[in-house]
Amino acid sequence: MVPIRVDWERRLDKNNTQPMCDSCHTIKTKKETKNEQLILYKVCLLYTSRCV
Repeated sequence: MVPIRVDWERRLDKNNTQPMCDSCHTIKTKKETKNEQLILYKVCLLYTSRCV
Protein backbone atom coordinates (compact mmCIF):
# COMPACT_ATOMS: atom_id res chain seq x y z
CA MET A 1 0.00 0.00 0.00
CA VAL A 2 1.30 3.38 -1.02
CA PRO A 3 -0.60 6.26 0.61
CA ILE A 4 -1.97 8.78 -1.87
CA ARG A 5 -0.10 11.49 0.06
CA VAL A 6 3.06 9.81 -1.15
CA ASP A 7 2.02 8.97 -4.72
CA TRP A 8 -1.13 10.66 -5.97
CA GLU A 9 -1.03 8.74 -9.25
CA ARG A 10 -1.68 5.45 -7.43
CA ARG A 11 -5.01 6.63 -5.99
CA LEU A 12 -6.96 4.82 -8.74
CA ASP A 13 -4.74 1.74 -8.87
CA LYS A 14 -6.88 -1.25 -7.88
CA ASN A 15 -3.76 -3.04 -6.65
CA ASN A 16 -3.16 -0.22 -4.20
CA THR A 17 -6.40 -0.50 -2.26
CA GLN A 18 -7.19 -1.85 1.17
CA PRO A 19 -10.89 -2.25 1.92
CA MET A 20 -11.82 -1.58 5.56
CA CYS A 21 -14.85 -0.97 7.68
CA ASP A 22 -15.24 2.50 9.19
CA SER A 23 -14.02 1.40 12.61
CA CYS A 24 -10.80 -0.13 11.28
CA HIS A 25 -10.19 2.86 9.02
CA THR A 26 -10.52 5.23 11.97
CA ILE A 27 -8.05 3.21 14.06
CA LYS A 28 -5.57 3.01 11.17
CA THR A 29 -5.83 6.76 10.51
CA LYS A 30 -5.28 7.64 14.18
CA LYS A 31 -2.18 5.44 14.33
CA GLU A 32 -0.77 6.95 11.14
CA THR A 33 -1.46 10.49 12.32
CA LYS A 34 0.18 9.84 15.68
CA ASN A 35 3.21 8.31 13.96
CA GLU A 36 3.52 11.28 11.57
CA GLN A 37 3.38 13.72 14.48
CA LEU A 38 6.12 11.80 16.26
CA ILE A 39 8.32 11.85 13.16
CA LEU A 40 7.82 15.61 12.74
CA TYR A 41 8.68 16.18 16.39
CA LYS A 42 11.89 14.15 16.08
CA VAL A 43 12.90 16.05 12.93
CA CYS A 44 12.21 19.31 14.69
CA LEU A 45 14.41 18.28 17.62
CA LEU A 46 17.12 17.21 15.23
CA TYR A 47 17.34 20.61 13.55
CA THR A 48 16.55 22.93 16.43
CA SER A 49 17.17 23.00 20.11
CA ARG A 50 13.47 23.52 20.70
CA CYS A 51 10.31 23.39 18.61
CA VAL A 52 8.17 26.47 18.18
